[in-house]
Amino acid sequence: MAFYLDEQNQVAQTGSDQYAENREIGLARLILAPPSYTMSGANALLKATWVIASKAAEPNRIKILKCVDKATPADIEPTVTERPFLGGKESYGGKNGVVLFIDSNNKYHNELLKLNGNSFAAYEVDGNNNIAGVSPDGVAFNPRKILKLQVLRRKTVEGAVNQQTEIQITFADIAVGTREIINPMPTWSALTDIDSVHPVDVAVSGTWLATGGSWTVKYASTGRPVSGLVAADFVIPGKSVGSVSESTTVPGLYTCVTTGLTTLGTINLTVCASISLTSVAIESTGAASFTIPA
Repeated sequence: MAFYLDEQNQVAQTGSDQYAENREIGLARLILAPPSYTMSGANALLKATWVIASKAAEPNRIKILKCVDKATPADIEPTVTERPFLGGKESYGGKNGVVLFIDSNNKYHNELLKLNGNSFAAYEVDGNNNIAGVSPDGVAFNPRKILKLQVLRRKTVEGAVNQQTEIQITFADIAVGTREIINPMPTWSALTDIDSVHPVDVAVSGTWLATGGSWTVKYASTGRPVSGLVAADFVIPGKSVGSVSESTTVPGLYTCVTTGLTTLGTINLTVCASISLTSVAIESTGAASFTIPA
């Protein structure tokens, strides 16, 4: 008795010595990226790749979500059509989906709401520090396309339970045969060592003169001061910032000494990728205006 296969390479090979070890567990966080985003698998192992990408100018910036409190599977099952003489036939392959629950205060929740209406792809990070993507050629390491991303409005919570943001994700495909896993351990952790950009508020303080003035820089989400910035981190369009010093008694209060400021002007942070701080990525919510007295 003989049988024939249309494509020999579609038959499973089940040797287990190299492939059977499995340390993939539940989803811990998502890293959102533009739909056409790509990197190499070698670069994906480097923390610097993710840090640089998180500070890139929009729309090329990746957005690293907080680790989730809970991730609930929401897969859409395949559709099988039953045929009385030929058996079941799969007419629809299904979709992978997940519902994320992220601890969030009101400000973080409002930032997450801004994700709605945009197109994304995503890398998946599990609790064992594995980063999952797809590779069409064994070299590229791409995020999975997202068919639907919906950040829901806040629900009323009960008792002492923390407020959470619910995000519904449906992937555009199930990544059959192209899913790739990298693990950056032991050099760094994709769960704790990378973060997204933090918005900060710049506000003018006191009276400004043609020779300079003062301003504050604070995290928009908490009002905490941002310390450690230097002159190169600030811009006054059309003018020189001059020398900049931070107060020794009021953290986050900066003063510049310069010349030639006239009438109206603004001070702001430079672009995120050029900020001198290395421990955190920050970006201004908008320039602060100052007026030079006549």
